[in-house]
Amino acid sequence: MCLAEMDQFPKLMMACTLPVAEDKVVRSDTPQVAEARKAMLEFVLIPF
Repeated sequence: MCLAEMDQFPKLMMACTLPVAEDKVVRSDTPQVAEARKAMLEFVLIPF
């Protein structure tokens, strides 16, 4: 659940898998990120 918005990418990215760089701008607390995290959690909790 390490989704984040980054200036270099048009879509949400898995921030925990990308290397750190000095010029990267990462936003992890936006409405879009919160909604995507909620959707991922709902999917994980769906009983099969």
